[in-house]
Amino acid sequence: MYQEAKKTENKKGEPASGIQTESFSSGQKVVLCSNCNVELPELALFCPECGFSSGRHCPKCGAPASTTADICQDCGIWLLDGQCKFCYAEITDEALFCPECGKPKDGIPCPNCGTLSIFDFCPGCGEPVTEEAATELQRAKHEMLNQSSDTPELETKTFSSNQEARRWYNAHRPSAVEQTAGIDAELARLEALINSAPAPEKTEEESAPEPPPPARKSLFSDRQLASIRKTGAVVDAAIQKRQEEEERKRQEEEERQRQIREAQKRKEELERLRTRAWRCNAYGSEHTDGPNGCADPSRGGHWGYKDSNGRWVEEKRE
Repeated sequence: MYQEAKKTENKKGEPASGIQTESFSSGQKVVLCSNCNVELPELALFCPECGFSSGRHCPKCGAPASTTADICQDCGIWLLDGQCKFCYAEITDEALFCPECGKPKDGIPCPNCGTLSIFDFCPGCGEPVTEEAATELQRAKHEMLNQSSDTPELETKTFSSNQEARRWYNAHRPSAVEQTAGIDAELARLEALINSAPAPEKTEEESAPEPPPPARKSLFSDRQLASIRKTGAVVDAAIQKRQEEEERKRQEEEERQRQIREAQKRKEELERLRTRAWRCNAYGSEHTDGPNGCADPSRGGHWGYKDSNGRWVEEKRE
């Protein structure tokens, strides 16, 4: 690459703009700024020296795009005109389906939610919309269940295209918490349960009467003793009833505390789900729509979420 760049030097002895070369110190691919010829990382969108845009521009919104991007990072439009959105094969404007993979040129309607998708996994609901996606999802589940040693680590996983990377990362997204509609409504219900108060105690009027003081039998007639025994039986029944009520309330409070613990756990999971995103290595961006929202997912990334302190936490598949 370095010799090719030398061959294309201009008359002033400066290397031609846009030539891709290699950094001898790190091995990282670099390009030359087309305005000032300063070396830039391959994915740099702007030159740090002169501020000139170093890559392509989206034809729809004008946002800069790297040389390896297939969609616009800002508006999501497909950038590779004349190429299939799924397999990158050449496709004519008149064609309705790709001659190589047979998929519709404009995308596939999701069978679950109806969203038109140019990705293997629906950007609306996350369901697989292609056979390749369904196969990759089954493979990922099999690896998870069997803890396969053949599963590649993220650091060593490589991809031949951005769409292959999107398919793999979507299939391997964490599945501990399922996507749930109405997260805010459920969070409000859980918050109310967590902050609920125990049932109020009985009022004095509802309390059982105190038993009469013991009396000497010789001081009362048989009729009076019968009345005392009757009163004692009533008191004993009231005491037993109160004990049973206290036991019932104790059990109810234990159940309430158990529900609160479960609600707190579910609340944490839902809050994690609400902040879940896929952080790409290419730009360091957090994509709430997953790798489908990244222009260069083949550079790698990982799923994660922000904790209550706003810190990013990498999430593992369970």
